[in-house]
Amino acid sequence: MSLIFKDNMFLYVTQDGERILLNCNDYLSNKSQLSMCRFDFQSHPILPELITGLIAKAQGSQDGGISAAFLDVLLAAQLISYAGAVHVLEYGCAQGQFSFHLAEIIGSFCSQSTLTCASNTIEPAWLEKMSEVTHMPQLSFLAGDYGSLHLEKNFFDIAFINGTTDFTDPFAVITDTLQLLNTTLQLL
Repeated sequence: MSLIFKDNMFLYVTQDGERILLNCNDYLSNKSQLSMCRFDFQSHPILPELITGLIAKAQGSQDGGISAAFLDVLLAAQLISYAGAVHVLEYGCAQGQFSFHLAEIIGSFCSQSTLTCASNTIEPAWLEKMSEVTHMPQLSFLAGDYGSLHLEKNFFDIAFINGTTDFTDPFAVITDTLQLLNTTLQLL
């Protein structure tokens, strides 16, 4: 299994073949503020440059580059369908590896987007990792018990439940997360 960038597409490759995860040639599907191709007047990164840069950074780190690369591509594939700001929730932030990728992608698409990171504790490593984000969205960090954080129901467009966190009652966390998502349900 691998993730490759070929012919302006991000492909998931297995022994059974290739599957397109994100087609950067499909310009008409992109409703976002981030371009899929470079125009002469642009100075900000284009989508393929942003993702390949994050993949290169993840491959040189200790936090498992391939899982972060898939996260980047799958999140970008969702965000191209949004014309404006999105509200994203991450339950279980741990050391900030996924939070970093979430923030970088979300902030690159729209700086008015929000990323709410919730965990039972705040780790200094999370703060250090977030200081590396180049394109920061509006960021919130909440520390407390899941389900009792008083988050607004039907508010978030996308939610991530980070598997690195030990949830005492996983069913309650999933149920709570589903209540926090708006009607355009996206649970990754």
